[in-house]
Amino acid sequence: MSGTGKLKALIIQTFKLNGLSLKPDAVTLLQHSLSRVSSSDYESSLDRIIDAVIKSEPATPIIDVNTVESAVRECNTEAEEDIDSVFNVINLFDVPHYVYHQDRKKFILSSESERPVPSNSVFPDADSKTDAIVEKYTMIRQRVERHPELISDADRSELKPVEFLLGSSSGAVTGRHKIALLGVLTRGRTGKPCLEDPTGTVELDLSETEVGKGLYTDGCFVIIRGIYIDGTLKASSLSLPPIETSQTSRTYAGNINFFGGPSRYAVKSSSKLAEMESEFREAMFVIVSDVWLDDPTVMLRLNSMFAGFESSPPVAFILCGPFTSRWYGSEHVNKLKNSLKDLQTTLLRYPNLVATSRLVFVPSSRDPGLTNLLPRPALFDSVTSEFRSRLPHAVFASNPARIQYCTHEIVVFREDLVSKCLRNCMRLPREQYGTVPQHLSHTLLSQSHLIPLSLSVSPTYWSYNHSLSLYPLPDLVVIADRYNGFSVDSHGAKVVNPGSFPCNNFAFKVYYPASRQIEDSEIPPP
Repeated sequence: MSGTGKLKALIIQTFKLNGLSLKPDAVTLLQHSLSRVSSSDYESSLDRIIDAVIKSEPATPIIDVNTVESAVRECNTEAEEDIDSVFNVINLFDVPHYVYHQDRKKFILSSESERPVPSNSVFPDADSKTDAIVEKYTMIRQRVERHPELISDADRSELKPVEFLLGSSSGAVTGRHKIALLGVLTRGRTGKPCLEDPTGTVELDLSETEVGKGLYTDGCFVIIRGIYIDGTLKASSLSLPPIETSQTSRTYAGNINFFGGPSRYAVKSSSKLAEMESEFREAMFVIVSDVWLDDPTVMLRLNSMFAGFESSPPVAFILCGPFTSRWYGSEHVNKLKNSLKDLQTTLLRYPNLVATSRLVFVPSSRDPGLTNLLPRPALFDSVTSEFRSRLPHAVFASNPARIQYCTHEIVVFREDLVSKCLRNCMRLPREQYGTVPQHLSHTLLSQSHLIPLSLSVSPTYWSYNHSLSLYPLPDLVVIADRYNGFSVDSHGAKVVNPGSFPCNNFAFKVYYPASRQIEDSEIPPP
């Protein structure tokens, strides 16, 4: 079959799978429209066109050329990006909620699923806790099942649910062949390790298990291979799910904007933004953590840093909390407001920087807030209103926060993840596979999530658990941790920790989006 014939068959088949038929002239129009698209993008382009057709609510399932023409025109509108889309700080409470639909083999908005999550629901019903975990499982499983290097074709058919073991007699699977399971690593009521998936729980024997790269924490998703004996899965190997690049994820998911922001489709699809990004070769982000505004030494070094960037201002300063060195009890809010006034006075000495650079403040769990659940809202308006009135480019973000710059997607998370993950490891990391930062980075990217821990260890708002996702992988993940600074490259993503500014010789990181380079920087003594 010729290339044209294959494209025609794909168009007709894809519409049929969605319960639609096309008139001949509509097929011709689609062939012409898709001829300008790379063959690798046929399916994602067709999915977008079909979504637009369905949203137009056609009177009949037989689609005419006018309906298709309108749908194609609508899908092309995202090419005209508004200038406001160059830089956006995205509140995690506004991130769109997509779930993977197993029957349709595609991601859809939660509001379109069989059990939609109520919008703006900080305290939903109890089922939402289970839904949050199942959504993570389903997303990782669809990734795992298509990964070419995961397991051999012979083993692929043996990626079984837990209920396969629980519903089988021991002799049916004992000693004949190993089986592979995907699930979340947990501890049972007796403290023994278990593997859990949506179908059940099985106890594990990890005494002779070969462990791969990563941090195997209570609450992370793993792939286990082993033999089922007397109600226990004797594991021969334990590994994290394979990491998938952003490009591969988008090949299957299309141009869905998982990241959030004003753009209707993923900014990665915008050639205009990509061109602007390549033009601004010197654009940079300055990343600082533990910005203690009540510490005179920290303020002195910040003043030196701002002075150094006055002649060449960065796109943004990303300033992570805590914004005080200690807790001041009932006077803490007033102390923080006064400290922000001191920072305001310092910044106003540098008019070029104030007029050009954004100031993004990401709070920590030690800053004022209602609870320690994640995501954490921005600092209270009552604390920041005066600062924002004098410095309109200041943005007080949630924690974590998402930043979109041209086609770049940046996630910033202020959390001491290294110590928390190490404390909750069921198996300590093996030195032969790399350093602790490399293990942590591998774990986060394999989980496609910022929290590789159980909800009891790191609680989240259940209905906003999706906003902590790293799927598809962003370009830069900033883990602002008290641990020593590091930078790790993996599968097209960078995981960076600037380290504690006051505790690590006033060190910070500078990120250049155009070249994707990280520069280690430090403020010398005056």
